[in-house]
Amino acid sequence: MKVIRLLLVSLILGGFPWPVSAWQFYAGSDIAKLEPGYVLIEPDNWSRKDLETMRQRGITPLAWLNVAQIEESRVVGVDISSKDYVVSRRYLREDKKIAVFYSQSFRELLRSRLREYLLKGFAGVVLAKAGYYEELSNSPINRSEMLRLLEDTARDARRLNSHALVIVH
Repeated sequence: MKVIRLLLVSLILGGFPWPVSAWQFYAGSDIAKLEPGYVLIEPDNWSRKDLETMRQRGITPLAWLNVAQIEESRVVGVDISSKDYVVSRRYLREDKKIAVFYSQSFRELLRSRLREYLLKGFAGVVLAKAGYYEELSNSPINRSEMLRLLEDTARDARRLNSHALVIVH
């Protein structure tokens, strides 16, 4: 538990020690354009066969997993009720829904997506937008709840794939 917390804090505060040139961010769907190394991709754009092909070419695919927003474009088998998100007008467009990330149904949604991505063949996940807890309130409770969510998600990832790479963004 302490190791996970320390890792998460070091990632949040210190960034990731790999050089930027080792990373690729790719929104397309053409494997031929990817070079060997780590690539952060949109998980819904790729099949299990695509991910296998990437690995054979020396590409390590990582899935983007938003831990702070409801992404309605993703279809999952978990219902999110209106009490589990707020529409933020302060910084985001009105159609962006900030998750009440400590709600049980949102946690189930994240668990469902994490399971789907890792079983599909992704080498790990990038837990994106961890700092968005401030959108709900800048309370120390929200900060500690976000850390707990990140720890639980990292633990779940390791249960599904003991070699899964979990990065906090």
